[in-house]
Amino acid sequence: MISVRLAVPAVLVAAALAGCFTYFILPPPLVTVVPQLPEKMPELRTGIPANIDRPETPDQFLQAA
Repeated sequence: MISVRLAVPAVLVAAALAGCFTYFILPPPLVTVVPQLPEKMPELRTGIPANIDRPETPDQFLQAA
């Protein structure tokens, strides 16, 4: 009867060989290319004006507050 000391390494070697054969013999899987993003992202309309007048100096900021 085969002892456990011989059976465990034999199973591991068999699994490693099966993995190597599968990796090297089978053709690589086909890869599909994902469509690329558009060159320019669409302009989002958020309702917030892009140009906001801000006070330039701290005194103007305190007056605005």
